[in-house]
Amino acid sequence: MEKRGNLSSQAYKKFKELLFDKVWKPGDFVSQPELINKTGFSLSPMRDALHKLSAEGLVKITPRKGIQITPSSLKIIREVFHLRKIIEKEAVIFFINNAHEDVIKKLFERHKNLIGHIQFSASHDRAEPNDGEVNYPWLLNKFKELGYSGFFGAEYFPRNTTSDHPTEKGIKWLKQFKL
Repeated sequence: MEKRGNLSSQAYKKFKELLFDKVWKPGDFVSQPELINKTGFSLSPMRDALHKLSAEGLVKITPRKGIQITPSSLKIIREVFHLRKIIEKEAVIFFINNAHEDVIKKLFERHKNLIGHIQFSASHDRAEPNDGEVNYPWLLNKFKELGYSGFFGAEYFPRNTTSDHPTEKGIKWLKQFKL
């Protein structure tokens, strides 16, 4: 039984590989003989793999029609994007809170040529960067230590503006950071 489970797992992986290699397009119908021919697996492990693929929503099994590659829809794309946004945000927070500084430095070194600029905002209410929520002088100096010499973008609502000199007062935090 273990051998069949292993073959089913391999058939499942092979099918997904072919799917991601765009052998079939969303909406295509695939017959069992074609599936066996393209994957190289017999019907028994393929059936097990198809049940798993169907449960994941990648295929729809229709009697007397065949196996349909699930068509894409804007709704599905939005749901996947939303789910990734939730998961990836939490993953980044976990990484930042738990990764060793040397790992972060190595990742930065490996990717710094891909960075166009670094964008930050202090909080959900977009307070000025000197509101104390994040230690920006420390953070900006860390980037400088890593060799970053590009641009930083800041999103915030200036709190210290007057009609006389709104721009100057709205960026007085830059002077505090000695930038």
